[in-house]
Amino acid sequence: MAAEDFVQEMHSVGERLLMKLQGLSQAEPVELVAFSIIILFTGKWGTQILPN
Repeated sequence: MAAEDFVQEMHSVGERLLMKLQGLSQAEPVELVAFSIIILFTGKWGTQILPN
């Protein structure tokens, strides 16, 4: 049951992310900068926790 909830939640997060990405062409500059910072932070954090 918990695995199904996790999969459903990940699907929901993916859909919201896709909607945000599709709306970036009409976004305000502040939103673009904020989204870029979040992506850069996530990428940097992701590469630090992965084993070499």
